Parts: sequence; C-alpha cells; structure tokens
Amino acid sequence: MAGGGELLMFDASFIANPYPTYAKLREAAPIHWAPDFGSGAWLLPRFEGVAAALPHPHLSSKRSHRLVSQYPAAVQTSLSEFNRSFSKWIIFLDPPIHSTWRKMITKGFSTDTINRARPRIEALANRLIDRVADNRRMEFIRDFAYLIPAVTMVELLGVTPEDQGQIIEWTDDIAKFFGNPNSPIDVAHAAQSALSCLCDYFGRLLELRRTIPGDDLVSLLLQAEEHDELIAPDDLPTQCAALLFAGHETTRNLLGNGLLALINNPEQFSLLRQDPSLIPAAVKEIARYDTPAQINSRVVAKSFEMYGRELKEGEIVIAITGSANRDSEAIPKADEFDVTRRGAPILSFGKGAHYCVGAALASAEAEIAFATIIERMPNVKLASKELKWVNNANFRGLQALPVEF
Repeated sequence: MAGGGELLMFDASFIANPYPTYAKLREAAPIHWAPDFGSGAWLLPRFEGVAAALPHPHLSSKRSHRLVSQYPAAVQTSLSEFNRSFSKWIIFLDPPIHSTWRKMITKGFSTDTINRARPRIEALANRLIDRVADNRRMEFIRDFAYLIPAVTMVELLGVTPEDQGQIIEWTDDIAKFFGNPNSPIDVAHAAQSALSCLCDYFGRLLELRRTIPGDDLVSLLLQAEEHDELIAPDDLPTQCAALLFAGHETTRNLLGNGLLALINNPEQFSLLRQDPSLIPAAVKEIARYDTPAQINSRVVAKSFEMYGRELKEGEIVIAITGSANRDSEAIPKADEFDVTRRGAPILSFGKGAHYCVGAALASAEAEIAFATIIERMPNVKLASKELKWVNNANFRGLQALPVEF
C-alpha cells in the first residue's frame, strides 16, 4: 500500500474495529494506493483529504460500474441488468440530472413531512418496546433498529403493510453486495434479482398512483416527472428503490452503533438520561464516533494531482469518512465519545452536492428512538458480550445486539 506499508482492511479484526487501522493510515500518509481494494483505489484517511474530495470538481459520482467491474467479463455480462438500474440511483449521478432529482426528492423530506411523520415514528418505537416489555429482553437490531427506519421509509413511499417485509428483504440483499468490494458472485446475483424485484414492485405502484394519487413520495415523484423533461418514466422505479435503500440501511446502523456506544460509555448514557435535551447533539456524536457509512467513493473524471500523487482518469478514490471523523487534527479528542460535543465538523452525511438528502429524517428517527429508549428501557445493558459485526467494509453495523432492561 503506497505511502504506508501493508495494512489489512478486510480481515475479521478490521471489521470488528477499523479505527486502529485508520489511525495508522492517517499517521503514515494523507493518501494511499490500495491495489486489493476492488480493482485498485486511492484511499484518503484524513479529514482534510475527505473534505476536499467529496465536492471536488474532478471527481465524479458515476461509479456504479465499479461493483460489477471486479468480476470476469462473462460475469459482468450476466450482471448487466443490475448495472443498468444501479447506475440511475441519485448517488451515482452528476449534474445536471443529479440536480434535477435532488430538487425533486428534497421536497419529500421537507420539515413539514418529517414533522408529520414524528407521531408515527414515536408510536412505532413504543409499540416495538411493548412487544418485549414482559420479558425485559430484546435483540435490538432485529426487534428495533431494523424496523424503525425500514417501516418509516416504506410508509413514506406508500408501500402497503403486507408488502413491507418482502420489500425490506430485497433491500438487505442489495446491501450485502453494495458495501463490499470483493463480494462472492452469488451475492452479486442475489442483489441483481432483488433490485429487479424492487423495480417491478415500484413500477406497479407508480402505475397505481398515476390514477389514484396519494400523499406519499411515489406520488410526489410522479408530479415532478410531469414537469421535467430530464426525467424518464423508466427511471422512476429504480429511483424509488434507491430511496428505500438509503432511507433505512444506514439509519439501522446509526441506532445499533449508538446504543452500543452509550452502553459502553455509561457516564455518557447517564448524562443523556439526566438531560434529554442533549439527544440531538448525541445523535450527531454517534454518527461521528462510529460512522454507519464508513466510505464514500468517487471516480476520477479528469486527471489531477493530490498530495503529490497523480490521480488518473478512471481511477477510484475512496474517501474514508469513518477515518476522517476520528481525525484529531480536525476534531479534538476524536477517539472519545462525548454526547455534549458541539460544533464538530463531521462528514457522516457527506459534503457538497451529494450531502445526504435524508439526513434530517435519519436524525429525527434516531432522536425519537433514543428518547423512547431512555424513557422505556431504563438501565439497558448488554445481554451478551460476544458481538459480531456485519462483514461489510462500508456499512458498519452489528449483526445482533442482545440487551436486557
């Protein structure tokens, strides 16, 4: 690895705790070439580099192809349908089409929309705790963190309750592929099948909403389609799939990583119980301290130099947000978890044109979730010390988090 020696980034110890590796990367150099990261990539571990890269004019978001490009030609051909749909997701678009989609989608995540959703999120959080109130035990990821953002997002999209379970399963299949640069071929094919099923589902829902409009995001997208010539009708189903994916995958990890951080830092949990007004600041600190989406990638659209290295057209740049958020050069005492922290320049939701459009919704879900936990689950603690993390280099989250209260 250029600039810093050989460092393993995908073994079990890294997945369990990537932060020591990030610290070594930051100390060694501001940029590294990693030949084994997919088909090779530049890694940026420091806050300064990540903050510069995310909005950089020579770095493009059109990187959807890199997931499939890791395989032999025959396999790439078999995954062409996945590539076609995946490339239309808003996170893989550049202006002007990205600007068009963003302007449209942002309306669906307005302050009014989020405020209207708050009572439903609060009711859901209480209902989930009611289910386990008698035995005072919960598998937090499965029984709570998984469901809060997933149910909220499918409701916003107008998915009927009876379809929600299947929709979420398809989204999970995509996540298993999306976050790993070295996925087995069967995982890739499962993701393709899941994305196809999601697009078919939303295609049918869109047709229904053309004749019977609602107040959901799907109806909003249809209204925008009528007024913008850049939006093709065939692009709407896959964009709905993108919104569903983005709307629950990382928030689930935000909740799970957050509860674990609070349990492991009891003095901080105590501060939160004593003063619930700290919850919004605590959510930002959770997103910084154990970032749910650890990396943000770009492709070099025009060759340029960075930190004395030539980044050539077509090469991949990995901005390691999980590392940047732990950079003590930018954030004092960055390795400490502090729910009273104010003003930290975190990059958890991105920066620039691709700043997460659903950041406000994710924050609202987390604030409601932790407020409910504080009220309904006093003295929550781990029910097992053996915790396993999802084997994913990007989406950092626990496979399970058994707790008792």
